[in-house]
Amino acid sequence: MKSKYPQFKLSLALLEKEPLKLSGKLPPEFLELEPDGMIESISDIDYKLEAQMISGKVLVKGGFELSLGGSCGRCLEAVTIDLPIDFELFYDEISENDEELDITDDLRAEILLELPTNILCSEDCKGLCPHCGVNLNESTCNCGEAPEAIPSLSGDDSPWSALDQLNKK
Repeated sequence: MKSKYPQFKLSLALLEKEPLKLSGKLPPEFLELEPDGMIESISDIDYKLEAQMISGKVLVKGGFELSLGGSCGRCLEAVTIDLPIDFELFYDEISENDEELDITDDLRAEILLELPTNILCSEDCKGLCPHCGVNLNESTCNCGEAPEAIPSLSGDDSPWSALDQLNKK
């Protein structure tokens, strides 16, 4: 089945002669992110790659730059961040019969592994009040309960308190 996205296949015969440099743009769909609204790629993905053969092994290094959009993980406001990614891949199991090396899935994996689980509007985002839901970045909470008075999951009220007793025996 032919992929609808660009494939990165390196000619091993060409790499034996000289290093290969590639640069360009990939569509955001290259990452195949689920449309869940939490994080999405909102721009083309710029890439620069350099591949070279060293003693029969292949070293690929380079970088990606992309913009992500979604909801802040604390206050749920819309946010956009730029994400630079640097990487190095090393392929040491190259067969003499191979004519090319497909690195497409490895490149996609390098980007996906660097994606944050939550994006934040700022590192000091105060989030939402757990009682009244007001955005604490924009106004003070009117529910009358100070953040210190919010019950925690510790002590005998915790659903984990039975597990804490196992260490005491």
